[in-house]
Formats: sequence, structure tokens, C-alpha cells
Amino acid sequence: MIKYIRNFCIIAHIDHGKSTLVNSFLKINKEINLKEKKIILDNMYLEKKRGITIKSKTIQITFFYKKKKYYLNLIDTPGHIDFNYEVLKSIYACEGALLLIDCSKSIQSQTISNYLLAKKNNLHIIPVINKIDLNLKINNIENDIINLLNCKKNDILYISAKKNIGIKKLIINIIKKIPYPKGKITKSLEILIFNFKYTKFKKLIIYCKIINGTVYKNKFIYFLKKNNKYKILEVGILKYNKSIIKNKLIAGEVGYIIINLKINDLNKINNIIIDNKNIKKFNNNIIKIKKIKPLVYVNIFIKDIFKSKLEYSLKQLKLDDNSFIYKKYYSKYLGLGFKCGFLGILHMEIIIKRLENEYNHII
Repeated sequence: MIKYIRNFCIIAHIDHGKSTLVNSFLKINKEINLKEKKIILDNMYLEKKRGITIKSKTIQITFFYKKKKYYLNLIDTPGHIDFNYEVLKSIYACEGALLLIDCSKSIQSQTISNYLLAKKNNLHIIPVINKIDLNLKINNIENDIINLLNCKKNDILYISAKKNIGIKKLIINIIKKIPYPKGKITKSLEILIFNFKYTKFKKLIIYCKIINGTVYKNKFIYFLKKNNKYKILEVGILKYNKSIIKNKLIAGEVGYIIINLKINDLNKINNIIIDNKNIKKFNNNIIKIKKIKPLVYVNIFIKDIFKSKLEYSLKQLKLDDNSFIYKKYYSKYLGLGFKCGFLGILHMEIIIKRLENEYNHII
């Protein structure tokens, strides 16, 4: 099973065609109508409104090649520099990446930055030039890619996500060139988390990759360096527009886990799950996601009488986005507020808009 799994992300600058390429994958797989133009993975309100990816998300695509069924797990990554923390989490969960370049814009600085992150983590990089239907001269772009990746011209793939040109060949290259996960089913459980979602029913949805071992429904798990154990209510995988419940997830798979969690226990979780409180054997090889220091600081105050609700909201957002920080701050003019740190201006705007749109605060 493991050797038929491919976990990959798409490294691309904003507007280089990443969302259109995801749609093309699903059209080839006949999971959406060929005429459908909906942007698939951008499901957050602000993502749709701004046309950008904010959170890392995953979707599984199946593809038959030489009579074998392959499971391609695409872990979506943001393209804006303010969301580098999300990119880093996605890269840790992958074995390969598509370096997607718009032939009308060439390689952008943020694309290079994310490429270097992927290279540092030993991902296999497949260079892809998109929008070839524009019929532009691309000699300079080819040379830029060859110099950046130290690759040959034959390594570059040419596609038009909009016109569905070269998509099947790209998928076959993903299968042939990106290695399958190195995890072992027989090893102790080790799970890497790249996203959370806390529901109003006091359940925590964990989006993750199984690094080693097997995770079963109704079994207990522990968060690394924490003593609390949690019973697994459900495990499954994410397809387009639906989730598929399974009895277990094995090493190499990407999917979700659901547990019960009280709001006061949100500070007891982190990005690594194991199945045993004895974690000494994990200390040397565990994947550690480095925290990125905030660059922009803002004091936030609300007009609500019940200011404690803001702390509750920030606690939930912190779970969903661990890259921003906050602490209580008191102003003699505005009263109780919070000093918040963000990775950039756009990151700050997104968090404030989420507080207003999702939690009904007046900032």
C-alpha cells in the first residue's frame, strides 16, 4: 500500500495557476465536471474573497497507472510570504513538490524562497511551466529554472492548466519521480499535524500525515510531551467535496482524526501525536516544526462589554494558526485588550477579519 502513495505540494506564486491546476487534476480524475470552474481548495470565506490560499489543506486524488491504483495526496500551500509557516508545515508532510511557474511572469522571489525550503527538506522537485497556451517565448524562463534547480531541460514539464494540456503527463511524472513515503507500519505511532479545526460540538479535527505506525478508531493517542490521552472518535481521508471514514490510517497516508477536546485543553496540544507516554525513543528523530518569529505587532481592542469572549476567540484562532502570538494588554483609555504578533501586514489583516467575520467581534 505504502509504495502506491505519493504526497506532494505545489510551490507557486500568487496567480501562477495553482488553483486551476488542482481543478485540472480533479477533471482528469472525473471527480468534477469538465466545465466546472470552481476553485476547489480555497474554502475559507477570506480565501475566496481575496483569491489566495491561507491555510494548508489536503485532498486525495486516485489515478491508475500500468493497472495499479495510486493515491496522490496533494497538500495545498499558500503562495504569500506572510503564510510561510503554513508552507513549512506542508513541506514537512511531503516527499515531493511541483515548482509551478507562470510563463508570462517567470520565477518570483517568493517561489524561490519556498523552493529553498523544499530543497532543504530533501523534497524531489518537478519543474512545471504553466500557461503555455499563451504561446509566449520561454527560453529565458527555461534557463532560469535550469540554473535554479541545476537540472536539465528535459526535466521541465510544460502544461496549460486552463486548457488541460499536459496534465496526464504531469500526473505520471508525479508517480514516477516523487518517492513514496519512508514510514514503517510496524514502528511506533508517530503523526505529524499540519492543521486543526475546532468545532462548536467540542470536537477537534486533526489534519495530519501518519509518519510511522497505524492509527485506529477507538484507540488512545497522546500529544508529544503532554500527559493527557484522547480517544479517537473517527479517522478518514479527504476527497473532493467529501470525507471518507476509514477504520484505520497507516504510515504514509494523509487524512484526518477526530477527538473530543474541551476548550480549556487547547493549550495541551501540539504538532506531534504518539501512542505512548514514554517518548524517549522519539526525541532524536522527531520532526520539529520551527516557529517563525512575528514581524508585526498590534494592540487589539473590542467594543464588546464581555471582553473575555475575545480571549476565547483568540485561543481558537491560535489553534488554527500557531504562527501568531497574543498576550493580555491593558490600556487606561481602552481597557483590556491583547498585544498580538503577526508574520506580516496581510497576516494581521486576515486574523482581524476572521475575528470580525467568524466570531462577530467589532475590533
